Amino acid sequence: MKNTINFTIALLLTVGIFSCNEQPELNNETIEEQFDFNQVYNLVFQGNMRGALELLDTLPESKLTIDQKKFKDKYYKRFKYQNEQNDWIAPLLKIFQSYWREVLLDYNAIESADVKFKTELTDFLFKRNFISSEIPRDTIIERLDNFQNGIVKKEENYLYQFIKSKGFYGMPLGKMANYYDLLLWAKQTEKIYEITIPEQTVNVKVLFMEDFISNGWIDYSTFGKKMAAGWAEKDALYCVKKVYDISSEKFQVSYLTHEAQHFADYISFPQLTGADLEYRAKLAEFSAAKETVYELLSKFIDGSDNDRRNAHPFANFCVIRDLSKEIFNKEFVTDIKKWEKIAYQEINKASIKLLKQNTKNLNNVGAEKVTEFIK
Repeated sequence: MKNTINFTIALLLTVGIFSCNEQPELNNETIEEQFDFNQVYNLVFQGNMRGALELLDTLPESKLTIDQKKFKDKYYKRFKYQNEQNDWIAPLLKIFQSYWREVLLDYNAIESADVKFKTELTDFLFKRNFISSEIPRDTIIERLDNFQNGIVKKEENYLYQFIKSKGFYGMPLGKMANYYDLLLWAKQTEKIYEITIPEQTVNVKVLFMEDFISNGWIDYSTFGKKMAAGWAEKDALYCVKKVYDISSEKFQVSYLTHEAQHFADYISFPQLTGADLEYRAKLAEFSAAKETVYELLSKFIDGSDNDRRNAHPFANFCVIRDLSKEIFNKEFVTDIKKWEKIAYQEINKASIKLLKQNTKNLNNVGAEKVTEFIK
């Protein structure tokens, strides 16, 4: 009898602790608008995880609180995607992560690491019968490289096709700052925005990405402290939803305005390369920034590097250099206190002037053929 009582008390304590720790906190919504998450837990206690996931599948996001959405994501990542992880996600991540470790530890090993990586990726696709064994290996590797060089379209890229065939979303194989990268996510929604940039107004589709399985080598190497927040393609802008408060200037300016400038430049200057594209997008940011303008200045100053091989740092350098000349008549002003004495309207105005001058310079070279201009 004593043993039975002790066992019952222990069981009650375990369930009680689980309920207290796992129940998401409620927000300010009314009870009628909230979904009772205990319905999920009851199915879990019954050992019916499949039923719990099916219930979560039927729930619109509007019925969940912020905390409940987080718990839904946790359940999906731990249980819903487990079969996919065993089948192909885990092996694919292993290929990329081994490559990232190698190149990050030894920058001089990039060339040999790239060859090894592409061989392993090709083997991965062959083993899953995604690519016909009749296609020569050299052809596959060449096709992967040709996407990076802009010759092969996204829809023709093998890795992109494979991920899509599994019901997930991803970027085609390509490099981010010299390293092959993997961005892989499970959910996305879209919204159309009308965005005004210095020289025009553009309507763009924004795809909000959620449930990331891999957010690239930057996220991997910083343990999630830094990550790709978004990018632009010719048909849409891509945004990591959890990074931004969409009502904030950081989203409205540093994401929407920045990426919309890319979106427009892909059309106006189709051959323009990374550093020049970033230079123009960063000037577009400064043309619209108000409350974040000095934060941006500090960020760009700290992240500057006069080396064109690194597109973002080089663009930061050129923007700060050219704004310094325009506003202070000096080569490169790094003292943020001096910048803080300048009204944001003056910085906006100078940035628009520089962007329009750059547009004129690019057109003089030839809009259809110009690849780079800033030095």
